[in-house]
Amino acid sequence: MKKVLLIPVLFMTLPLSGCFEANFDEYKTPDLFLSHITEVHPYNRIHSSKVDCPNGYMDYDFTVKNEILKIDDFTSVSSFKPSSDRYITYASLHSHSTTGPNYSDMYIYDNGQTIIECKKALSKVKRFYLTCSTDKADALNTFVESWLNGLIEYERRAVELGNEGATIENFFTYMELQSSAHVYCADQHFEDHGELLSVMKGVNYIKIDDEYPPFAGQRLLYYKENPYDYEGYSPAWNFTLSDDYKMVKIVYDYKYKDIRYSKTVYYSISATDGHAIEDKAIELLLNS
Repeated sequence: MKKVLLIPVLFMTLPLSGCFEANFDEYKTPDLFLSHITEVHPYNRIHSSKVDCPNGYMDYDFTVKNEILKIDDFTSVSSFKPSSDRYITYASLHSHSTTGPNYSDMYIYDNGQTIIECKKALSKVKRFYLTCSTDKADALNTFVESWLNGLIEYERRAVELGNEGATIENFFTYMELQSSAHVYCADQHFEDHGELLSVMKGVNYIKIDDEYPPFAGQRLLYYKENPYDYEGYSPAWNFTLSDDYKMVKIVYDYKYKDIRYSKTVYYSISATDGHAIEDKAIELLLNS
């Protein structure tokens, strides 16, 4: 009986092992690797061994991608051990997975040694080895280091601008210049043309110093545009009324240079004012 049972187990095991194999030939050269980088996305990030930015930066305007594509003498080799500690990384996370990481990363050392490493869920890690001229690789590393250091400075300034700009007063100044704004209330959307904004402006707001106060749910959301749409340099604002009517959250999303940044601030209000805001929103919703 034991011999008979081994047969179905064998047939069940063979197909499963094949599922974990992955063909990464479409990533085996820098050109092929970069052909998959089609959008500026948080999953695609640039790092340098010589620049202290653990999270790296997105490849804004495909700046680094285009620099790499200028190198035209990459040659495939069978293998090597990296002989330099100075390199850049183009890291691309394909997707999160409970069965293992899905990524393709490219490492270009300043002496021209290049490794493309790929993994898909339960598959084995696949590596491709290439070389290019030392002069071009060294110049690329220098370029990326300078670019990353510039972004670090931009981010520092972006934080300053967020701290200065994210106020309830600036929210109202911005909204007053708009012809309309979106409102989400009672699970429905409508457009406000200033009537609700006028009620909101009449409320007394007290800034909360706590960066993460206990904000309870959402009664109403008032916004001009999707806060996650960073096309262009126009800022995106939104105003959220808490479930207990006693707190307001202001989110200011904007772009400084190439840095996308978001700043959130909180204000306390009276429950009476909170109810007045929602009551006006429901009135406008019913009449829309």
